[in-house]
Amino acid sequence: MAFGAALRRVPAETLARAQMWGTVLATALGVGALAGAGQLGVAYGLGLVRFARTFPTDGLWSTQLTWVAWFAALASLAGGVAGAGAARRYALVRQLGGRILVAAAGGLGATIVVPLTALPADAAGLVGRETAAPSLEVALAAGLGAVVGILAAVAALSVRLVAVSLTLLVTLVWLIALVSVAPALAPTADLPEVRLGVLDLPAAGGPGPAAAVLTPAIVALLVCAGIAVAARYRGLSPLLAAVSSTAAPGLLALVYLIGSPGTGERAVQAAPYAGALLAVAAGLLVSLAIGVIRLPSAGGVDGPDGSEPVSAPGPEPVTPPGPEPVGAPPATPPSPTRPPEPEPEPEPEPKPEPERKQKPKPKPEAGPKPEREPRPIREPRPEPPAPRSSRRRGHRREEQQEQHVGWISALAGRSGSDEAGSEEAGSEEAGSGGAKAAGAGSDEGRSDSRPSRRRLRRDRDRDHPDSTGAKHDPAGG
Repeated sequence: MAFGAALRRVPAETLARAQMWGTVLATALGVGALAGAGQLGVAYGLGLVRFARTFPTDGLWSTQLTWVAWFAALASLAGGVAGAGAARRYALVRQLGGRILVAAAGGLGATIVVPLTALPADAAGLVGRETAAPSLEVALAAGLGAVVGILAAVAALSVRLVAVSLTLLVTLVWLIALVSVAPALAPTADLPEVRLGVLDLPAAGGPGPAAAVLTPAIVALLVCAGIAVAARYRGLSPLLAAVSSTAAPGLLALVYLIGSPGTGERAVQAAPYAGALLAVAAGLLVSLAIGVIRLPSAGGVDGPDGSEPVSAPGPEPVTPPGPEPVGAPPATPPSPTRPPEPEPEPEPEPKPEPERKQKPKPKPEAGPKPEREPRPIREPRPEPPAPRSSRRRGHRREEQQEQHVGWISALAGRSGSDEAGSEEAGSEEAGSGGAKAAGAGSDEGRSDSRPSRRRLRRDRDRDHPDSTGAKHDPAGG
């Protein structure tokens, strides 16, 4: 109950990540155990490892220990690589700590080799070493082999060239072992004593020292040379290629160190032991030589390693023909050949022009200020003519004023004539005086009406000069 309650408090993301890591580690553990058990099954079946017998020499026993360490190392390497492949699906193995953890899980799975070899080793009889414990020696060899495999797995997961070189080594070693065991598959043939990385064939001299020394060295040379050529073709660092390729013979040498050369008859295990150690130096030297030395091609131009190219030969100079001797047959004209194209001359680099200093411009002397011209007087614009409607209104007003003035003058004349008729009975003087008075009254009415008519005409002409078409004479009637 308490564990379930505590588990519910963990975030879902943490649980998912833990589940991913559990899957990765389980994959590495399972593949390591499967690889160790599978290799031992093949080795027991082909007779590469046989514990249930008596070992007359210590060298033969060391051969068995070397094979056990080799199987454990390969099991750890296989488990680590498989776990890293599973971790890439979840993007977990990105740092060194993750790679070490996956490789350790593979090595833990490779420890299956320990019980599968220690239990059968109890039946082994060691001549001259009755107090020795074969099971313990086999278990130690398997454990050390698993540790070496963990180191190899970390290196392979970190550097791709190391993984390629180890793959080539494992392939060649197993191929040599199968070829060495092939003659013993006949029904009447005896099982040979096959050593790790050694071509033990009757046609090759059997288990002799020459084949034991040369075979590991040849394997190392093939692996290291192939890695160095590929690295040079891709333009990688020669030092990186040399170190990465040397990891393959280094693994073989470490496994031989675990198995030991033996203490009895040293010819069985001592020769391949020395050959494995020499293979490391040979592989390193070959890798460095291929990566550093520049090999010119057939045309005199260096290879694709970025070396300096050789300039192509220029055209041969043509000598002008000399004067022909007298009496000599005419020389045949040379065949028309295309003149060699001259090499393009390098363009000269443009030189920066010096900056020109600008001379200061002289300031103009201050002279008398020019007088300002008087502004032209603008004439007033003529007013536009009045519209027709205003002209008609002016005529109507003029006619009404004239009619009004006529009515006033007529009324004034009638009143004067009535007064004269009423006074006819009076004296002529009075009549003549009345007539004069009436005439004077009519003259005064006319004189009074004239200024008003003149004023109206003058105002009309001033406001509307074009209303009548011509100016009226103010003195006229």
